[in-house]
Amino acid sequence: MVSRRTALQIPAVAALTMASLTATAPAQADPSAQHIPGDVHLVRTLGGGEVAHTIRRGDGSWYPFNAIPGAPRAHYSNNLVSAIVGAEEHVMHNWYYGVGPYYQEYRYVIRHADGSWTEEAPVADGPTSDVDLAAVAGELHRVQRGGDAGTALTHRVRHADGTWTPWTAIPAQVDYDSDFAIAGAGGDLRLLTLNPPANGVLSSFVRHADGTWQQGPDVPFAPPSGATAEAVDIAQVGTELHAVVVGSDGGLYHAALRSTGWTRFHEVASQTGAPGGTVSQFSITASRGVLHVAIVTSESRLLHTVRAGDGRWQLFGDVDEATTLAVAWTGLSIAGS
Repeated sequence: MVSRRTALQIPAVAALTMASLTATAPAQADPSAQHIPGDVHLVRTLGGGEVAHTIRRGDGSWYPFNAIPGAPRAHYSNNLVSAIVGAEEHVMHNWYYGVGPYYQEYRYVIRHADGSWTEEAPVADGPTSDVDLAAVAGELHRVQRGGDAGTALTHRVRHADGTWTPWTAIPAQVDYDSDFAIAGAGGDLRLLTLNPPANGVLSSFVRHADGTWQQGPDVPFAPPSGATAEAVDIAQVGTELHAVVVGSDGGLYHAALRSTGWTRFHEVASQTGAPGGTVSQFSITASRGVLHVAIVTSESRLLHTVRAGDGRWQLFGDVDEATTLAVAWTGLSIAGS
């Protein structure tokens, strides 16, 4: 069994009031919402085309959720992803309108360092059944699953001047109902694929700065609970690559790649305390040498925890209470700087 460590107490959270979540929110944010290095940004989708945004400051306080301005008229949105490159947050998601005629589009917005938002031209080519974003050496990398069978992985890069490279093939694939995740590690892009979930391993790949791909060793997933892996996310924290997996039991599991290889996956709740219910959605990111994990439980609770550089975890904190969020949101993505 994984040993239980003493968990850090979650920092005090500032008392906040509920901000307007209407689509008419001003494009220019209050100066207090300017990006500060070390901030962690969290976005969530509502049932329509609306996406809400909040910030966790380095002292542990949260800002109220605000709607990203210019929400499309949509019945629902999904496939929400985000990444911070420099001082800018990049957010993408699918949105759908299902009445006369059925319509779908891909939305791409950028939050600038001063808190203002701009909408960019969509960058979706073909079906976008799954997408992930990562910052690598000051550029935005995007990996997408698609193709005729929905299993091919392709990759492109957004340069600092806003131009995109063409799509290129990745020498890896995932099943249509499987999962993958990417993260920047210095000048490299890391990729973990979960394919298929029942085989007990995750496959690892690295894209080097020269554009070449290299396959790494498999990552075994064999927790004492006997759960199989169903979803994965990764983040580079200092010199270590961290992986968080949701198991078939709804539990959350963590492992890290060190110079000696991968650690064994252990259940996060053994050190954070039980979140209540199973994990239905999750997202992880790195910021200032620590790992941030956000989850939504089967009880519709939005929770957050931090793993410090010494390996200790904070107790889960309730983000809804900290931000006074009073509506049920769905999709989830967290990004750090």
